[in-house]
Amino acid sequence: MVGAFIGAFVAQRLQIPFDGFFGSLLVSSLGATFFLAVLGLFRRPA
Repeated sequence: MVGAFIGAFVAQRLQIPFDGFFGSLLVSSLGATFFLAVLGLFRRPA
C-alpha cells in the first residue's frame, strides 16, 4: 500500500501520465519495488 502511494507521488513529480488500470498497476508495482529496495537497505544484519 505504501509503495503504491510512493509510486504515485514520484510519477506525479516526474509528470509521467499513468491513466487507466494498467498505468496505475505499473506505477504501483514500481513504487512497491522501490519501497522494498529502500527497506532492504535498512534491515540488513550487521
